[in-house]
Amino acid sequence: MSNSADFISIGSSLVRQHLLFDGHEVTLIDAGCFSGLDSLAAALSQRGLGWTNVVRILLTHGHLDHTLRAAEIQKLTGAEVWAPRWDQDHIAGHHAYCGWSRGCGLLEAVGRRVFRYVPPRVDRWFGPDEIIPTWGSLRVVSLPGHTTGHSGFLSLAHSMLFSGDLFSDYLDSPQLPPRWFNTDLEQCRKSVCLATDLGVNGVVPNHGMIASPAHHRDNLRRLADRILTRWPLASSGR
Repeated sequence: MSNSADFISIGSSLVRQHLLFDGHEVTLIDAGCFSGLDSLAAALSQRGLGWTNVVRILLTHGHLDHTLRAAEIQKLTGAEVWAPRWDQDHIAGHHAYCGWSRGCGLLEAVGRRVFRYVPPRVDRWFGPDEIIPTWGSLRVVSLPGHTTGHSGFLSLAHSMLFSGDLFSDYLDSPQLPPRWFNTDLEQCRKSVCLATDLGVNGVVPNHGMIASPAHHRDNLRRLADRILTRWPLASSGR
């Protein structure tokens, strides 16, 4: 578990989810997968809060490791689920994978069956640049490539980007997600460059080592520099 004055990241280095505190209201970014609900309940309890304080679940995208627990948490909390409209088929569990991403599709299909996946009830489908009224307001940033609707959440008030699966950051070796997990690898590269151009003070990924948002930001910049060295066209459309 890592924390600051205003948010807590829980889970493991394999996959994390983030709790944003706005007074007594809590917004959860992504719903996690293998880590049970105990760590989420403990994080709330440490702040003197409970399930009913969670008012909103924001999904960065529709892959199973981010959505598996969403319906269960929604039932416990009564929270609204907000999700990217271009990932509706992922969240419903019937996305048509193609090319390299068929490997991801196979894993998702097995996971849905083994873990008895139940899609959450999505209360609001959001698009790029929409404003979410929490934590001083969050702006939806479209970061496609991992999935078509993959999105980050930008806090101007805190100069911080919650980047979802834009990149992973293990052992100070920032990387794009493996090729078979992505809808469009070229779009992934462009999204990394776009995120770097936001000029934030901190980045919070969902996969990686425990480190400060500033450290993850620096590693994202390193990844963008490597991309632009090998694929200069990744800067187009930024």
